Amino acid sequence: MLRPPGRFDVVFFDVALPDGDGLQLAATAQSLGIPAVSVTPTAVMSEASRRAGCVAHLCKPIEADAVDAILRELSDAGRSASASSPDWRERYAS
Repeated sequence: MLRPPGRFDVVFFDVALPDGDGLQLAATAQSLGIPAVSVTPTAVMSEASRRAGCVAHLCKPIEADAVDAILRELSDAGRSASASSPDWRERYAS
C-alpha cells in the first residue's frame, strides 16, 4: 500500500552525502517509520548503517535486480508486519 502524497514508502540514499550526513538521514527516516536503504561502494552494510536503522544495503554500481529484490522484500514484509515493528527492522538488518 502506498503512503499518501508527499510521503515516502522507502528511502534509498548514499551514506556519503556531499552536503549532509547519510546516517542521520537513515535515523530520521527510521524514526518516521520509513525504511532506509543505504547505498555505498562497499559490498556489505556497515555496523553504523545498522545502528542508524537501515533495513537493507545496495552496493554501487546499483543493479536494477537488486533494487527490485529489496522493494519486493519490503512490500512482502509490509503485508505481514508493521514497518515500525522492531522484528520487521531486524529481518533486514543482516
